Amino acid sequence: MADKIGDDASLPSKRFKDMNDGTFAERVVASIVDKDGNDATAASGPHFLQACLATDNAILVKGTAGVLNSIYADNTANAKRYLKLYNKATAPSAADTPWMVIVLPAGAYVVLEPAGGFNFPLGIGYRIVTGAANNDNTAPVAGDVQQLVLGTV
Repeated sequence: MADKIGDDASLPSKRFKDMNDGTFAERVVASIVDKDGNDATAASGPHFLQACLATDNAILVKGTAGVLNSIYADNTANAKRYLKLYNKATAPSAADTPWMVIVLPAGAYVVLEPAGGFNFPLGIGYRIVTGAANNDNTAPVAGDVQQLVLGTV
């Protein structure tokens, strides 16, 4: 199984009371930097998913090499959800092995801003599912994960 970043107790997380006051968007833009710490907002821009669907939400964010600088996600479900990230130039599927798995704790807002970012040599894709197994394809309920933002370069 791919490495998991954190768990319920150790994953960096923060709840935001008001997502509509501009604070969230300003924080995301401020977090998009290249590997040298230079502003890369114009060269990349965040990927934004308002709310997950009742599917595995397989999405190709970037079809070429990239760096994932920030992850923001609000898991409104009363159970864990799993954000599976893939090093691929095409949309991921349950047959692919995740590059990494981010545990989204129940009822928590997750903020992950790794120093230097996570390098994806081929491309960046993701799926959102309810199970931890690499090949899990169990769809969440529509809207379980909201305000998903991935900052990439």
